[in-house]
Amino acid sequence: MTDDAYRPGERAPSVASSAAGRLALKRASLAVGAAIVGAYGLGAVVTYSPEDPSLNTASSGATHNIFGGPGAVLADLSIQILGAAAPLAFAALLAAGAMRIMRRQLVARINGRRILVSLIGILLLAAAASVIPTPEGWPLAVGFGGLLGDGMAGFIAGMASMPGLPFPHILTGLVCAIGGIVATGCAFQIRPDDVKNAAQVAQRAAQGGAQATQRAIGYVQEKNAPPRRGRNAPH
Repeated sequence: MTDDAYRPGERAPSVASSAAGRLALKRASLAVGAAIVGAYGLGAVVTYSPEDPSLNTASSGATHNIFGGPGAVLADLSIQILGAAAPLAFAALLAAGAMRIMRRQLVARINGRRILVSLIGILLLAAAASVIPTPEGWPLAVGFGGLLGDGMAGFIAGMASMPGLPFPHILTGLVCAIGGIVATGCAFQIRPDDVKNAAQVAQRAAQGGAQATQRAIGYVQEKNAPPRRGRNAPH
C-alpha cells in the first residue's frame, strides 16, 4: 500500500528543513507503528478465547490470550466488529508497515487510495464470512463477519433480493468474496507472478510435508511390526 518512490519529477524533501523533517518522521512513525500494532493485534486475535475476561465477559479464570488482559479485550472487540476478518485486518496492517521497513520506504509518500481500497476489501471479506451459518452453541451474538460484516451482508443481500435474484445470500457471499480478494490484491499490488510463485511454494511445501508424513508413517509401522521369523526358526 505504498509507492516505490516519489512521483516523477518530484524532489525528495530535504531532511534539513524542519517541515520535511517532521513529515519524514511522521511517515516513519506511521510505518513502524502500523507494524507494531498489526503484530500485537494479530497475536491477540489468533489467541482469542471467548472465556477470557473482557468487556462482554465477566470471568475470574485465567486469561488464555498471549498478551493477557489487554490482548483479550482487544481480541474480543476486534472479533465482535470484524469477525473472521479481524486477523486479516491486523495482518494487512502488519504487512503494510513491514513492507515499508523492508523496502526502506519509511519516508515515502503514503497512498491513501490503497488504504481505502484495502479497508473496502476487508469489509467485503467480512461480509462474505457473514453468509456462512454459525454452528450451534456459537458464543458470540454476531455471525462470522462481526457487526460490520453482518450489516454489509444484510444490505447487499437485501439489494440482491429486490429484483428477485435466486439465492441472494449465496450470491452475496460469492460477490463479496471475489470483490474482497480483488480489492485486497490491488491494495498490496499483488501481481499474477506473485500468486504463481506463492502457489509453487505452497505446492512444494505440501509435497515435502506429504513425503515427510509418509516417512514417519513407515517408520512407525516398521517399529511396531512383529519380528520376522527365520527359515529355520521352530514353529
